[in-house]
Amino acid sequence: MLYHVKDVEKTIQGFYKVIRSGGTLLATTNSKVSLPRIAEMCNNMLDAFDLAKTSPAVSPFCLENGKEIVSSAFPTVEETVIHNALVFHHATPIVNYISSMFPSLNIPDNMYLQAEMKEWLTEEINKELSLHNGIWRDPKTLVIYRCKKASIC
Repeated sequence: MLYHVKDVEKTIQGFYKVIRSGGTLLATTNSKVSLPRIAEMCNNMLDAFDLAKTSPAVSPFCLENGKEIVSSAFPTVEETVIHNALVFHHATPIVNYISSMFPSLNIPDNMYLQAEMKEWLTEEINKELSLHNGIWRDPKTLVIYRCKKASIC
């Protein structure tokens, strides 16, 4: 969850310090363009409740900048990119996923508002599911970085 860390580079440097010589850090993150349907649903919800929309700005740590960040501390970095998708058949897991992001979406800490937003999401997602034969498929690209610390002989 390095994309939640305020100073990713400092955190990576901290990992480098505590990993033994010849040791490895595995780090994974998503592309900034992953899950476009969920992002669109978030923005539609925010718009429906007159709240500021999210922006597709680069995450502090994502596929698009991750290798550069981990390479600043680790001399050897292997990158594996994986293309897949999240597939849902019910609204509940999508609502739970989106509502888990409420704090990062700057949604007020108001349980009545949040309950209303969850109801709205459930209705809208069920509409989408009915339009797509009960299947919500959202493309996702992720990356795994294998960062190796040099061995001291």
